[in-house]
Amino acid sequence: MTHYTPFVLLGPGDSIAEELQFYGWNRRTLAAELGLSYGEAVHLLHNRLPVTRALATRLGNAFGQSPKFWLNLDAQYRARLATRSTAEEGTNKQPQAQRAGLTVAQGKRSAALGNGNTGPIRPEGPVHRI
Repeated sequence: MTHYTPFVLLGPGDSIAEELQFYGWNRRTLAAELGLSYGEAVHLLHNRLPVTRALATRLGNAFGQSPKFWLNLDAQYRARLATRSTAEEGTNKQPQAQRAGLTVAQGKRSAALGNGNTGPIRPEGPVHRI
């Protein structure tokens, strides 16, 4: 069974940003409505501030959703973030140039990477354009 992993992780902050646009609010208005400092509001918008029960209640009151909506959104985001971090640990063991399909000569750049005068970095093999 194939497991779908979204390319972009969307957290509660992304949904809140859409709500801000809808209501015509800025970050300061959000902070005032939720009883947060400006810095906390910014962290919330960047998905760095976890949604607690109290904050979920305030978000629900401000935007008309249930607190459970905000708690579930945050829990799913953090779970996907943890899963992605664990998965990326395995790929980070491989050098970045190899992951990108580039060749690197030991201790110096190869012709595939260019020497600073040869133009942009090119992948090995044929390039398939979509």
